[in-house]
Amino acid sequence: MINFTSGLIQEDDNEINDTKKSSEILTIYADQLFSSLHENLGKGIKEKYEPLQEEVMNLLNVSATLIEDHFAKYFAKFMPLMVEILDNVEGKTIQQMNLRARTIESMGFMISAVSDNQEFMGSVQAVTEKLFGILTAGFAHDDPQEVAVKEALSKIAFYLKEDFHVIAPKYLEILVQDAKTDIDIKQESADLPSAASDTSKSFEFKLKGMENSTRVSLNTSALGNKIAAFQHILKLSEAMGTGFLQYIPAILPVIKAHINHFSKAIRKAALKTF
Repeated sequence: MINFTSGLIQEDDNEINDTKKSSEILTIYADQLFSSLHENLGKGIKEKYEPLQEEVMNLLNVSATLIEDHFAKYFAKFMPLMVEILDNVEGKTIQQMNLRARTIESMGFMISAVSDNQEFMGSVQAVTEKLFGILTAGFAHDDPQEVAVKEALSKIAFYLKEDFHVIAPKYLEILVQDAKTDIDIKQESADLPSAASDTSKSFEFKLKGMENSTRVSLNTSALGNKIAAFQHILKLSEAMGTGFLQYIPAILPVIKAHINHFSKAIRKAALKTF
């Protein structure tokens, strides 16, 4: 089912045209599908069986994305289960972290699916506060929850629009800090022992006319966080519209400083935000 529903979404890699979705067949069977998913997720939670919970959420994410507005009919059944998982799964082991991350991811997809339906405002605001509380509490190194929370908050911004002001100032402070992250690029002779850190990736090359090979290393983890920060800032500027006006003085210098960045992804997000 995951493979089948994923095949009904055709994303435009060049972002020239809108994503094409063939949701008609899924809409026909939506009641049976979401009833089954709700039953299986409930079983997975009751028996603390993480693989089942994760697979249910994988299918839930794609299905909610496909049927969009029609998912409003099922939103109130699933969101309490997501909150229950976050309340009861501690997040001390990597398996628990992954489950919590997948749950947070699902919250974002569900809220995104009903972004034009304001009847869930109270629930979405409560989820926003919960997720932002998780974000500000901090994460262990490479905890997948951090990426999931930031992705979910960016989706939530499209639902709340100007009401995202509740957390926008502090959230943008975090994103700006990420956007200013130093990639720690080092260039050295490849004949010398590498001085790169464990989170860095190195590349060796030799140019014509050079006697020795050169090694260039950079912190790939920091680069990933930096790229994500610019993409989230772009999404917030789109979601909040004119409500983003008050944040421009803080954001604009960072955007301008990275318009000629070596990373294509950062350049692209910076220019689109500008």
